Amino acid sequence: MFPLRGWWFVARKLLGLAVALSLLAGLGVAAPLGGEELLLSIAARSTAVPSWEERGVCTFEIVGWVATRIAYRAQAAYPRVRVEFERLEGAGGLTWEFPTIVCDVEAGRQYTSTRPGVWWGVELDRGWAELVGVGRLFAGSARSWTVEERELGGQTLWVLVGAGDEDGWPHGFELWLDPETLALRRTVIEQLGTILIFDVLEFQMGIDVPAGALALPPEADVRVRTPRSPEAEAIVRGIWEGYADLSSLYARRTEEEGGTEAVVEVWYKDPLLRVDSSSRYRVPAHMVLLLDLDRGVAYARKDGTWEGVGFLPVPSHLRPRVALAMAVGLQPGFRFTGVEEDEGGGRPAWRITGEPGWVVDRVPVWRWWVDRETLAVLQYEEPVGITAGGSYLLETRRVLVEAFEPSAPVPPEKLVLPEGVAPSQPGWGRPFPLDEPGERAEEGLPWGPYSADALALARDAGKPVLLYFTADWCRPCREFEDEAFHDLRLLQEAEGFVSLRVDLTDWGSAQAAALRTAYRVVALPTVAVLRGDGTEAGREEGVVHPGKLVLILRQAWLESLGGGGR
Repeated sequence: MFPLRGWWFVARKLLGLAVALSLLAGLGVAAPLGGEELLLSIAARSTAVPSWEERGVCTFEIVGWVATRIAYRAQAAYPRVRVEFERLEGAGGLTWEFPTIVCDVEAGRQYTSTRPGVWWGVELDRGWAELVGVGRLFAGSARSWTVEERELGGQTLWVLVGAGDEDGWPHGFELWLDPETLALRRTVIEQLGTILIFDVLEFQMGIDVPAGALALPPEADVRVRTPRSPEAEAIVRGIWEGYADLSSLYARRTEEEGGTEAVVEVWYKDPLLRVDSSSRYRVPAHMVLLLDLDRGVAYARKDGTWEGVGFLPVPSHLRPRVALAMAVGLQPGFRFTGVEEDEGGGRPAWRITGEPGWVVDRVPVWRWWVDRETLAVLQYEEPVGITAGGSYLLETRRVLVEAFEPSAPVPPEKLVLPEGVAPSQPGWGRPFPLDEPGERAEEGLPWGPYSADALALARDAGKPVLLYFTADWCRPCREFEDEAFHDLRLLQEAEGFVSLRVDLTDWGSAQAAALRTAYRVVALPTVAVLRGDGTEAGREEGVVHPGKLVLILRQAWLESLGGGGR
């Protein structure tokens, strides 16, 4: 359910958290320092803690949609650090694999694995590695460090707030510190719709960490990523900075792949973006993609039929980068690894190579040809994954940018949103069953507290059950409750159901773990609908349109009555 990019981001960032945890003891300070001073003061004293073990909880939130929690353990004996997550059993018996990280700070190397026998090795930033790896938390160009005071659990803490820019996306950091000891209580990392909150539950210093726990993986199992190229990344930054205020554009390109050709046109007028693709060799022959970046809605028209899907809205300052990615293939989130002098379209060009930072198992290479004088993208090549004969293959799509006109006027008819098409939530390929939420009821759906006895009484009476799994720390749950459970049509459909609220705030407790296992709950909010005989009729995860729940409730009611009507 979570994008691979999100968990690769966790793997790369969590080392910084783990190393920062070694900065905890005996660092009392009388008054808040400046942000940079506090950061350097912590780093300078970090080697005083030779070994430690940390246990905590990571709250992973895709903003406005879904949240979950994963327990983790970090162990360290300088200069080695290891971080492991627990595994989660998902719906349908699927197992989510989370990364294991081992780092040798002194050597400036980090190793990440998501499956047995396969490790990825990357270099740590050497400048930050000298500060005992603190920079893995603040990777990229961290800046604007400030110190604030905030409340957490009834205690006033110092919060070290900073910002960075990695892989082309801005992100923010927060370190919540005990003002007397500088003990790290919480770390917050936010990047384009994804929030990671690491809460420290236990910390022990001076423990004996088993040597095997910190062993580096065998070299035969390690795959090495290509190092970044500062020169290539400087060129790409120059392109993005040159179009930071882009509010409209027109682009036209031709694509060749496996003997087929296509013509693609792109129109952008903030916040709407349209991509038209035409080819007599492809199916469908003509496709239109229309994005509302502000609302987070994508519409696709294939051979005359529109479908909609929801996605996370894009902040205004990032929309020009999304438009550039669609127009000339210059992708944020990439590691740019090389640059050479070349020619593109008969003009002197830089040939830049790059690879997606979030890919773990396969690392395909992209190439862009950029005009050396104007930094205009002239052409590019991208790998395209295909499945043939049961094997996964990579084809190369070659793209020539024939026209690129920033600030171009956009014909109004190109950006007309389709009527009567409601978007589904991420991961769904069909539109919502209802177009818009119905009339809002002042009083929401009445809930009873979950208990085994309440569930048994409903089953004995043959009544269908609506189970709602939530937690106090789940921010998407609050939005969901305010919208879906005040929808008049859903309230009418839920009449006759036993509605039970399952509180999983204490996510790691034995009782909550048993409920999560029994009902296959891995993220919040989750709604499960049970028929009158106690079997499951359907479920939804995340913030979903109430129309989806209406259909599940209706079906469960009919099946509980043996197919009859109300």
